[in-house]
Amino acid sequence: MSKYIVLIGDVIKSRTIEIKERNEFQQSLEKDLNRFNKKYKDKIVSDFTVTLGDEFQGFLYDAKVAFEVITYLQVKYSYQLRYGIGIGELYTGIKDKSIGMDGPSWWNSRKALEAIKQNKDEITNICVSGITNVLLEELINNAFIFVHAITKKWNTNQKKILEKIIRTYGLNNEFKQVEFAKKFKIDPSKVSRTLKSTMFLHYVDMIKSIAKIINKEVGFYG
Repeated sequence: MSKYIVLIGDVIKSRTIEIKERNEFQQSLEKDLNRFNKKYKDKIVSDFTVTLGDEFQGFLYDAKVAFEVITYLQVKYSYQLRYGIGIGELYTGIKDKSIGMDGPSWWNSRKALEAIKQNKDEITNICVSGITNVLLEELINNAFIFVHAITKKWNTNQKKILEKIIRTYGLNNEFKQVEFAKKFKIDPSKVSRTLKSTMFLHYVDMIKSIAKIINKEVGFYG
């Protein structure tokens, strides 16, 4: 039976957000998710869908898509989110929207999300569950702790530049900085300083490596 990747995203303390602001965020989030659905339709099993108002989920073939979504939401919004990534089979039929689907892939993503919620130290906002090699899964989840330590230090001005990079090139560190700076009329030295201080290029390398491991688990080599 084929394996899939499930990403569940959850807004932390969403009920403390003022209702008007929360509704505006949800509408904006839906637009962003729909953009990813169109952009990566050949790498998505069932579309990213807002499910419980403060949660969204999607079934994927390619883990890199999940990490691009995670990183983009991290730099675009001031709200804190946590993400459970599950790997496993799907027992129900595939649907256009990722609602009403069930199986180990979904159970593992929920298990990963709950593991983050139970950690009161908030040392990470990403967890994966369902990798066959338990030690490898542990290594990846420990890597996410270091990733979180890096990304939580990104400030608002840095995030604005990183958002433009991801929206333009995807989760990619192989772009020409000068051309990017010219396109958005940003001082090239500011772009260079941002990439260096955020360690974004190294961050992308690490995330790509993790995505490759997950993709190998599900048999995706696209």
